[in-house]
Amino acid sequence: MTVSAKPNGRRKLTVQPARRFRTSQDDANSKLDAVGIEGVCDVLLNGSTLIQYAELLKIDLSQLLHWILADPGRSARMRECRSEAAIVWDERCELLLAGSRDAFELSKARELAHHYRWRASKIAPRIYGDHARIEHTGAAGGPIIVSTGLPTDGLQPKADSVPTDGQSETVRQDGQ
Repeated sequence: MTVSAKPNGRRKLTVQPARRFRTSQDDANSKLDAVGIEGVCDVLLNGSTLIQYAELLKIDLSQLLHWILADPGRSARMRECRSEAAIVWDERCELLLAGSRDAFELSKARELAHHYRWRASKIAPRIYGDHARIEHTGAAGGPIIVSTGLPTDGLQPKADSVPTDGQSETVRQDGQ
């Protein structure tokens, strides 16, 4: 993304597509193997993104992601690292809000803080996500009592309908 000034003083924002580097996956793997997964995690924990790191190494983002996903150990470490990096995004919010000097900067900082907190909630939902809890309790906060709604007394079968001596009896439908 580039910003250029026009002669009339207005700024023009130009978004350029992501850079494509002409490196093979083997070359990218050798660069990433030299750095290791801990090096990639350090970059994330220092506030950079994977896109920025891929550009620094002059490899495509897809090559970086393929390298991470190729090994289950690297993939698991990257998940942990992203969860740890959510703290960085949360602290970035505080710095932006504290550093704003006027109403415009405060408004901009609020928007960015909202985005960073949203990002942190997606990376580490257990820590920064919305917590929806439903508590089920009975009367006065006690335990829940399960009831069928039927009376508990009078459920004994009629004496004439249940055979007691092991012989079957015929019970008439009219109740007699």
